Amino acid sequence: MRRIFLLSSVLLAAALTAARSYYLHSSFSPSSPPLSTPELQRAGALLFRNTELSPRGISCQTCHDPDRAFQDGLQRPKIGQLLLRRNTPSLLNVGYYKSYFWDGRAATLYDQVEEPLFALHEMHSSPERIHRTLSHHPTLGKLYALTRKQQVVTSEKDFTKKALAAHLWSIRSTDSYANHAIYTPSEQQGKKLFYGKAGCSSCHAGKALTDQQYHYTGLKKQAIVRQSNIVQGQETETFGHDHGRGDVVSGKQMLFAFRTPSLHNVSLTAPYMHDGSLKTLQEVIEFYDRGGDEKGHLPRLHLSQKEKQDLQAFLLLLLDPRYMTLPQKDLTHD
Repeated sequence: MRRIFLLSSVLLAAALTAARSYYLHSSFSPSSPPLSTPELQRAGALLFRNTELSPRGISCQTCHDPDRAFQDGLQRPKIGQLLLRRNTPSLLNVGYYKSYFWDGRAATLYDQVEEPLFALHEMHSSPERIHRTLSHHPTLGKLYALTRKQQVVTSEKDFTKKALAAHLWSIRSTDSYANHAIYTPSEQQGKKLFYGKAGCSSCHAGKALTDQQYHYTGLKKQAIVRQSNIVQGQETETFGHDHGRGDVVSGKQMLFAFRTPSLHNVSLTAPYMHDGSLKTLQEVIEFYDRGGDEKGHLPRLHLSQKEKQDLQAFLLLLLDPRYMTLPQKDLTHD
């Protein structure tokens, strides 16, 4: 008999059931892998949690915690006294994406890695920091020397970016309880709603549960967005709208549009939306049921209370069983 447990910080997660077997693999395929070798993947895993790369003593893992589906559970991350403008996205299955960040401004994982690594308001690393890290860490130093000898990398910076990209590409979570046939009546009805009346699958499509497109969903446009930065050594705040994809491409069509996130492991990735403004799955369902915050932008769904509960029951099935049973390091294997 299936039970559902309340997790203290991330809503509900589906529990174990003897009627279901584990590790049935989804059929969707990752995008073209970055240049990768066993040495780069090993180095990437070490660099991902290395705090010496940053003068702030943080690592990639600080915001992308494996125990929280590779995000941080915060509405918006705060690095020291610096408040960032967007919710931290999960890194699960980023190898399946065609572009990166909420606004898609990076075309490859190699490009994506550079911004948080060197940004003033994030890790704020530098070539000197990378050199010091590789020099102080015997294993990383050996791996760098080996990949240089193999002519896989051209510099310490190139090594760091390629290693992190290779590691991120390997983080997979493609199985879920929803892949299995035995559903409760509520879950079965929720699945019908997902693909029917509720219209979730119009954007959360295919095996990846994302169309990899950018949409304005009718979320309330905040009058101001607080974004902390460092200018000439001093913390400053800038104000204005977050235009999302509209700040990346020309024209007005993509203003306030953001990437459709995957729904794999959605019960672990609260809070939701690019600004983290919706705290629970229940709030997300209510948001879409009323047609969003901008009147007339999306049609109302007119879901009954029972239908909302059924839809949430199905969403809870989109959980990888390994999150209930195995150390998170095992999510680097598909």
